[in-house]
Amino acid sequence: MIGEASVLENVMIGGSIEGRANFVEAMLALPRNGADERLLAAKAHALLGVVGLEALADIRADRLQHSELRFIEIARALMLDPDFLLLDEPAAGLSNDEIERLASLIKAVCGRGTGVLLVEHHADLIFDICHQVTVLNLGRTLAAGTPAEIRVHKEVVSAYLGG
Repeated sequence: MIGEASVLENVMIGGSIEGRANFVEAMLALPRNGADERLLAAKAHALLGVVGLEALADIRADRLQHSELRFIEIARALMLDPDFLLLDEPAAGLSNDEIERLASLIKAVCGRGTGVLLVEHHADLIFDICHQVTVLNLGRTLAAGTPAEIRVHKEVVSAYLGG
């Protein structure tokens, strides 16, 4: 995250490899670079809408709350239209309401055709949105299956779910 840059500019960075302008055109701000910038800005605005932060587009990124930064990271990652998105502990430090927003966002990302690999410790989030769950313990697979199967898996309940 570049703190002095705007939220929009921080999201645009995620798509910066897609431009057609070469280095010289970018450095001299030639027309092809301007066209690239307009396309990136439009896409970044749309993705800020997807994550619910379009109203913050012009705010400096270093003025944002932790939860807003997490959602901006996701928008930036989506700039390249990935087939899969790896999210590592996206719910860390979020409130319950923010976790619900995150769950809705992840479902929307999946609904757009992007697979999501989620590394997460918030069991409620995992059970709410995941189709398949793999539980690791000391680097080894403890259990794998549907959320319903994992909820009642004896070793998982004992080790992680407090049963």
